[in-house]
Amino acid sequence: MKGEDLSNEVLLDIDTKNLKENLRTITLIRRILDYIDKIEIYETRKGFHYYIYLNKNLPNWAILCIEVLLNTDRYKMFIDLRRLLNDFPCWNVLFKKKYAKGMWSREKESLRTIILKKSLEKRLDFLDKLIFRFPFLNKIFKKYNHDKDLQM
Repeated sequence: MKGEDLSNEVLLDIDTKNLKENLRTITLIRRILDYIDKIEIYETRKGFHYYIYLNKNLPNWAILCIEVLLNTDRYKMFIDLRRLLNDFPCWNVLFKKKYAKGMWSREKESLRTIILKKSLEKRLDFLDKLIFRFPFLNKIFKKYNHDKDLQM
């Protein structure tokens, strides 16, 4: 059964660019930092993808539980659960690019992803305090569009 197979990849799909919501996810990830080898964060059209690589393999059902506890998108969770129960070989998937509603959506690095990574690496708890003290920072975070700088 695929649920008993081992994996070390925790894939999160967070469908919001709201800084407070993402800092909640970061706060939860900080609690398991001792078990993490590497983290990659990419911005998508609707939010962020987090690729978390653990330093030990766990059963697939445990990986799915961790994803749920770290607030992954509920639709991704239901699809992954269905794949896992039906013994799909690749049950845990995040798309690097996809075509939906007449447009392409791609993962990319941006100023937002850099801020989120730094908040993990240096444990910048002051970001939480800044957001609650200066709510306009959340608006800047939400509205800033780094795509224009990356286009050629």
